Amino acid sequence: MHYKQKHVYVGIDLHKETHTAVVIDCWNKKLAEVQIANRPTAFSTLLEKVRRAVRGLQPVFGLEDVGGYGRSLAVFLLEKGQVVKEVNAALSYAQRISNPTTQKSDSWDAFCVACVLLARFAGIAPVRFSSAGKGKDQKSRQGNRTLHGIFYFLAVQQVQVAKCSQLPRNPVMYQYYQKKLSEGKTKMQALVCVMRKLVNIVYRMMRNRTEYVMPALPEKVAV
Repeated sequence: MHYKQKHVYVGIDLHKETHTAVVIDCWNKKLAEVQIANRPTAFSTLLEKVRRAVRGLQPVFGLEDVGGYGRSLAVFLLEKGQVVKEVNAALSYAQRISNPTTQKSDSWDAFCVACVLLARFAGIAPVRFSSAGKGKDQKSRQGNRTLHGIFYFLAVQQVQVAKCSQLPRNPVMYQYYQKKLSEGKTKMQALVCVMRKLVNIVYRMMRNRTEYVMPALPEKVAV
């Protein structure tokens, strides 16, 4: 079994009164959903239900707010020897709005947190370094490097220009890459954006069991 297949990812949407957890595997398949009251006596129920759902795999818990509503739960999970990661709220928000159909529910929010957690595991989600209210996002050097390498080389191929025709191999990805460069991102930052887009595409292909169909583009930019 590959290393990434030994883990499942538990995204938790935190609120004052309740917490909603969604469990996904490395293929972004939803395995379980659990909702509990936000009180210490209910935390054991969450952990027990997650353990039953994952069938011996290692859960990795992702929480957006480990200093607020999620503090008590984070402490409980750490004391129980669980792996707990803080998820950047800006990244999970971007994951929410990337869906073509607007959704808003605790379950969907928790699912998006879990997806970002998986992206972090692959080393694709950016890491923010800040001080005194100022900071910037930088490339993550964490996560599964094998999985990261696969998406890196795939992204490089998608934005290449053919030597003979001087046309992009994948006009959609090339156009997206150039858009990120025009926004002021470095070449590496723009490439990471392509990698994350590829993660979303691969996930949807696997979820819907469909092949990739390239969107139509104007003739002048098509291969």
